[in-house]
Amino acid sequence: MYAVKHNIILPDQPLIISLASDARHRLIVSNNLQRKPIRALSNGVGISNVLTKYEMLGKPEPCVKR
Repeated sequence: MYAVKHNIILPDQPLIISLASDARHRLIVSNNLQRKPIRALSNGVGISNVLTKYEMLGKPEPCVKR
């Protein structure tokens, strides 16, 4: 969701989100960077909510790179 909220998405500037897995069977999600000229309003809890859910499930914390 972070990618959609914070990047420009236009017919002539499509947002490309890629899903892949590595040799350790970890999911890798990436997208092209097309930042909006004006920052979207954010309460700053999106990624922390994801991390909390992984913790609640007893799963390893995902690595988030921006």
